[in-house]
Parts: sequence; C-alpha cells; structure tokens
Amino acid sequence: MTKTILGNGYKRLLDFLYYTLALLIVLMYTQGFFWVDDSRIIFQVVENLYQGFGPVYTQGDRFQVHSSPLWVYYLFFFRVFTSDYSHIILLSSSIPLICVILWFRFKYYRHSFFFLLVLFLSNGLFSFWGSGLDNPLAYALMTVLIYAFSKENVKLFIFISALLLVNRLDAALYIVPLAFWFICKFSLRENVINFIKFGWPFYLHLLFSFIYYGSIFPNAYYAKITSISITMSERITTFAKYTLPIIAHSPLEVILILAPFLLFLIFQSKLLKNDKYKALLGLTSYSLTLFYIFWVGFDQFNPRLWGVPLFFGLLLVIDFFAPLLHQKVKMSEIKVLIPIAIASIIALTVAFHSTYLPINKIKLMRQKGTQPVLKYNSDLNMFADIQVASSELRILNGKHKEKLERPEMSTLIVSMVSEAGTVLEIGSNVHLVDKNGLADPLMARIKSTQPYYAPGHNYRPIPRGYPESLITGTNQIVNPALAAYYDRLKNVISGKILSASRFKDILYLLTHEVPIDPNDPKYAGDFLSPQEYEQIFEEDYGIYKRLHEFEDEFTYYSLNGIKSKGFTSSYWGLDKLLPPSTQNTLKANLNDSKKLVTSGPFQYLRHGVYVFEIQYKSSLLENTAVGTWEISVMAGNEHEVNLKKGEILGTQGELGKISDNFTLDTSLDMAKLNIKTYVEEGQNLIIQGIRLTKLKASNDR
Repeated sequence: MTKTILGNGYKRLLDFLYYTLALLIVLMYTQGFFWVDDSRIIFQVVENLYQGFGPVYTQGDRFQVHSSPLWVYYLFFFRVFTSDYSHIILLSSSIPLICVILWFRFKYYRHSFFFLLVLFLSNGLFSFWGSGLDNPLAYALMTVLIYAFSKENVKLFIFISALLLVNRLDAALYIVPLAFWFICKFSLRENVINFIKFGWPFYLHLLFSFIYYGSIFPNAYYAKITSISITMSERITTFAKYTLPIIAHSPLEVILILAPFLLFLIFQSKLLKNDKYKALLGLTSYSLTLFYIFWVGFDQFNPRLWGVPLFFGLLLVIDFFAPLLHQKVKMSEIKVLIPIAIASIIALTVAFHSTYLPINKIKLMRQKGTQPVLKYNSDLNMFADIQVASSELRILNGKHKEKLERPEMSTLIVSMVSEAGTVLEIGSNVHLVDKNGLADPLMARIKSTQPYYAPGHNYRPIPRGYPESLITGTNQIVNPALAAYYDRLKNVISGKILSASRFKDILYLLTHEVPIDPNDPKYAGDFLSPQEYEQIFEEDYGIYKRLHEFEDEFTYYSLNGIKSKGFTSSYWGLDKLLPPSTQNTLKANLNDSKKLVTSGPFQYLRHGVYVFEIQYKSSLLENTAVGTWEISVMAGNEHEVNLKKGEILGTQGELGKISDNFTLDTSLDMAKLNIKTYVEEGQNLIIQGIRLTKLKASNDR
C-alpha cells in the first residue's frame, strides 16, 4: 500500500510553504516595483484631482491623458491619506496582490502553489506594476472575471467587465469573446436587463468622458494609433526587436505563453462539452490579447505588455486544465512529491540565472552609481529595464523628488519636453508642447513624421505659432486650416462644458482628422523643427528651468511666459562661417569663374526687418568687381527663398563693408539665414565676418 502524508500536519506544511513564498513575493514586489513615464502622468492627474482641478494633466485643459481611469480613482483614495506617491503606489499595488494571493489559496487550494511559483519567476508579471498599464488592480479584477466566467455567474461577470473597461478600454479584447457564452446562453431580454443593471460603471464612465473630455478615448489613442502609420513589415520588425531578447533571456515567459494552447491540445478530449466551449472562448480572448501586442509593435520597456496575456493565460490554465492534472495525480503521494520537489529545485536554480528574473532586477536597482548599470545594460541589451532601474534608484536616493504641487512663480507656464512623464518636477499649470503627443491634445492628432516606428513614442513636428498660442491664450497658428481646427479643439477642452457650440465641435472632431499632414511637402513650412522650436523659446521667452534626466536624452524647458528682448544683434567671424576650407586659403587663386568663399551663419530668424553687414578685404581697386553676395533663407524643409544679391568691389587692402536690409514676413518665421559670398576667377577676397541686427517685427510692441 502506497505511503501517503496524511492529516493536518501535511496541510499545515503546505500552508507554511505557501504563505512563506507569498510573503517573499510581496516583499520582492514592494522592494522592486517600477514606475516610469506612464505612472508619473497618472500621479499628475491624481494630484490635480485632489487639488480640485479635475482628472486632468494641466489645469484648465480637459482631455484624458491617462489611459487607466479606474486606477486613477483608486490611487486617489490613497492620496486622501498621504501625499507621498512612493507610499501611495506601494499600498495600492500591495493590497490587490495580497488579495489575489489569498483568493487563490481559498478558491484554488490544490494548485495555488503553482500560481505563486509562476508569479515568482515570471518577469512579465512583475514589470512596471506601478505604471498603470498592467497594474495589480487589473489582475485582481481579471481573477474574479475568469472565476465568474467559469462558474457562469453572469451578474458578477458583467459588473467586473464594466470595471475592467473603465480601467482600460482595450480590455474589451478579452472580455467580448467570453461574453458570447452568456449571450448564447440567456435570452435577449435577460441579457439586456443584466447589461443595464450590472454594467452601469462602464456606461457612467462613457457618459462622463464624452461630456467632460469630449471623447470616450484617451489622448493616447490619438497619439499612438490614429496619427501613426505603420506597415506590416514594421510591425513584424519592431515586434521581433523587443521580443527576441525576452526569448533569449527569459525562456520561461515563452513556455508560459504557449502553455494554454499546448494544454488544450493535450486535454481537450478530457474536457466536458461545456468546459471545452468555454476553454475555446478563453483561448480566443487570449489570442486576441497576444495579437494586440503584435499589432502595436510591442513596447521598448521589456516585457511589460506581456503582463495581461500571461496572467490571463495563467488563469485559464488553473481554471480549466489544472483540475484535470489533479484527477490523474494525487499530490499527497510521496512518490509524486519527491520528483516534484527535485524538479522544482532544478527549475529554481536555472531560473535564478535568468537575466530577466525579477529578483535579478532588484539587484540592479540596488547597484550604486550609474556606470555599472550602464555597462550591464550594454552587455545584456536590457536598456529599457536598466534605464527604469536607474531612474528609480535616483528617486529612492533622494537625488530627485516628485514635486507635483502647483508652482507659485507663474500663473501660466508653457514647456517643451521629449514626452510627458519623463520629467520629475511639473505643476498643474504647466501646458506641455509634447513632441510625442502623450500629454498634448493637438500634437496627438498631428501625423508623425518619424522615419521609423517606435511603439508609443513617435515624434511629430510642432505647428508654427502653436507655442505662442499657448503662451498668449490667442490662436497664432500660421496655417489657416490648422488654426481653425485648433479653435474647435480648444473649445472642446476648455470651453463651457454644456454649451451647444462645444457639442457641435465635439461631433466635428469625432468625424474629422487634422486637415494638414506634415509629411506632405507643401505643408513643410507650417511646422517647426526641434532646433527652431528651441531657439524661439530661448530667444523670445527665456528659460525658467532646465532639468536633465537620463543624461542628455530628455530635456525639459519651463517658460515663464514673459517675452524677453529676443534676438537683437550678433556677429559671426570667419571661424563661424562655412565652408571651413576657406579659413586657411582665402586668397583666391581659383580656377573656377566664380568660387564660393563663405556661407552661413544659418541663424534661425523670427519675422521682422533686419540689417546685415559684410566685412571684407580685397587688394583690388575700389571700382573693380571682386565677387558677389546673395542672401537667402531656408524655410520649412530646406526650401530656399532668395531675398537679395549684389556686387563686392575692391578695397585696395583696406577694411570694406557692405550693408543692406531685408524683411522676413510671417510666412518665413523661423527661416534659416544663409549669406553667401563668391569671388571671381583670378581675384582675391578675404571675408572678416558678418553682423546682423534686428530692427523690428510687424507685431512688436
């Protein structure tokens, strides 16, 4: 007769092992949770909500920057008790995690230990729980959702589905296939009544979003989906780029992803008819979530987008396939326990050498200094994970603190940032001109001009006049069609909420895209390059604060909204002009009939009237033609506009000056100046320098 471990002693041993591992997981998660730009965006929204500005990113601008509303409201509850966001995210993440662990122990007792082991080893289930994407609250709701589905509790299923859809709209990908079971099982009347009675959280959220924000979609929908063009080859390339390192460094993730499909093939004949159909619906939901990750090109922060499908697949395994294993194997038998224990020890030993194991990421976060982290990053191609670890380490060490309170020094600040959330200090009155569109309603809708696809982080050029529009409060966008579009958008995000004109503009925005595409060459002059934008703010508005994070990758500018004198006068000597070869051989023993001597200074200029002066020397007589000069500007995408040209005469070896003026109208705002000088064949010419002075602009006061 086979020996077995019987009685309460065996149960107490399993409980002890389970809760010991559970405690280790909770400690590991609380010590090693990450937050990145998504979480900082959410923190800003939570703080503004707490301060009475509403669930917005910027005071007075009603558009939904966050993509996880339920998570925002959940964090808001903790904000009532503390203003320390490290404590808020810690509490808000730990509580659902503990609830899930307890739920599995009481509802799935026989295979709950397997759940903990997967949770402990899987990097995809560990990464970025503080970011608001695949957060513990979503996982807790998914746990109840699958339970309600398997138990055919339609009321609970609809209510939890509504909460998940409030948390993220893309949850519909795994909810809708499961809902077909209840649609087929119950009558139309029963379904309608149940959906009305128990789906109210989602309906209220849609109504609120439409009225308050003017759209049921978050701003990320426009920034990451509708304004981005991506080919199938780009999808495949980017997906491979971000998933191959996971396969190489964490093969466990691949096994977990494939497990639901493999187990279904193995056990489909053992499933009851109803369970088989439900398992097929579950696998359909699972497949859609995996396809969605492929469709968006994955994400550079490895491997956070795996979280939802991994957890969903784990729930399917435990609900539908784990019970079949227990029917064949008695876990209490010694002959079964011993090989399982040995296999577990081997698996743990191998897993601990996995680069992407969660506990290894905690080690990285505890490294002192940045050089070891960067070296580790370079060796293992883990830039995203190490970057986040490095950022979090600086926060924990107190080098930067989250400062979300409203700045007192200005009633309005306009800032440029690589993308929302990459800065550590921001206030409720900061209006972002976000090049990636994450926290900017207009930029989110403008088509990206980035030559390559980067999931969620695609540059789009800034319209001329848009920064001034934010600073002055009046629409100064140069392109008339885009200016008219922005008027409607501005009315939606800051106009009277219940006005008839606002609802008319809401319907217009829902049915119309931005009227101009910066990828079209004919509109190139209507947009600024990053360099042009930076110079506008340095010269005309001054820099209030400059903060570097992640070395030189991201730059943050806050502007005080007060115009400085801007560009008045500047001088460029020979060393600042091109081509450099003319610096050494300026005497023109030249073979060509006309040879370029200098060009430049390539200064970006605002519209207005300018006086220029060319200082030069030539040994020829005063009335002898030595060469020519011409002035042009590069507008938009290097489109050259010629302004003036003239002759250069000899100076008999003395310093000579050529002086004239030119005008730039508003259509040439921020054009790049190029003053070229040429020398005739057989003549000599030495350029000393060029001086430029601004006289006035048409709207200067």
